[in-house]
Amino acid sequence: MDHPGTSIDLSGPRLRADLNGYVVNDQFIDGFKDDPALPATARRKVAEWAQAFATEGFSEEQRQLLAVPAPADDVGLEVLRGAVQNIDVDLPEAAESGLYDLLADEQRKLMREPWRKVKFQGRRRDYPLSAGELAQLVDVSVTQVRDWEKHGLLPAHRINGRRQFFSAAVIHAFAFAVQPRQRIAAIRELSEEKPDARFEALVRYALRN
Repeated sequence: MDHPGTSIDLSGPRLRADLNGYVVNDQFIDGFKDDPALPATARRKVAEWAQAFATEGFSEEQRQLLAVPAPADDVGLEVLRGAVQNIDVDLPEAAESGLYDLLADEQRKLMREPWRKVKFQGRRRDYPLSAGELAQLVDVSVTQVRDWEKHGLLPAHRINGRRQFFSAAVIHAFAFAVQPRQRIAAIRELSEEKPDARFEALVRYALRN
């Protein structure tokens, strides 16, 4: 899924001569605040300026954007778009649902720094992660990860023709890893486009208190 801002026709923001902002679509912008309406590549450029020139206002969202290598090709752009979707949509949803607050301290560290545990051919790995790398990080089987993703239970992004994962998927995977199969099956049914209405009503009744 592309970030909505990628549909905007934009030749690219230009740094102002006074280094106190930038120009985009003939509009002068003061400062370097993150703007989700900009295309992913333009957001990254503004984040680079914020890091270099802003005395304050370099946000956590911009820091995460710059953690992703600059796109040099279509695959790089897919990675950047996935990172933007993770920052703007997937992570806020995980926080609003309460899943982030339920992480243990060590799980939060692994979510922020997956390379502390995930390695490929002796090299440490950062986002995005493959299904096998996510499974290694969370201590579950690759089959489980693929099954969760197949049924829409993990936020995933198609990059270079494969489904890959960012930090919000790690939060969900840690939660699913401790759930019995029966509960996951129930969640899977509720996540379907048209779940059984009676089952949905029974769940609401069971959770009424």
